[in-house]
Amino acid sequence: MRLFIAVELSQEMKDYLFNLQKELNLDAKIKWVGKKHMHLTLKFLGDVEEEKLNKIIELLKSIKFEAFEFGLKCLDVFDKSFPRVLFVDLWPTDKIMDLQFKVENMLKDLFEIDKRFKAHLTIGRIKFVRDKVKFLDTIEKFIVKDIRIKVDSFCLIKSVLRKEGPEHTIIKEFKGG
Repeated sequence: MRLFIAVELSQEMKDYLFNLQKELNLDAKIKWVGKKHMHLTLKFLGDVEEEKLNKIIELLKSIKFEAFEFGLKCLDVFDKSFPRVLFVDLWPTDKIMDLQFKVENMLKDLFEIDKRFKAHLTIGRIKFVRDKVKFLDTIEKFIVKDIRIKVDSFCLIKSVLRKEGPEHTIIKEFKGG
């Protein structure tokens, strides 16, 4: 089964990001992330054998963290020379990074450590950009509303890829302090 670990977003944040997608006037072909699929990924596990599931759950249960907040900062892309992912940057990121590090460390014997993690919310996958300079200028100037959410849990999520899009199911939620 295909698994990942993520923080679920508030409905207010999902609604805002969904409306932001419609508001952006970009001369590009973008596959937008559906509202119900928006989340903050802490770790993508990929295809995992069913026998490992209980071990993963037991390890994740032992992670201790204090509740924290983060907010939306600005729009950005990965790799400005060849933009492929449009995302919303977050702030502050220290508590997100700390939680992500705890997840990585807890699962280090089962999965490779991701050394390139960046706290972000993917809102679209860029397929084609007509004018890259104009595109980058537009997203750089776009003002993102500072919506904040409280994080007091994270989830282990199963993702089934279907022709009409992915289907996500929460397997287990892990509460913080």
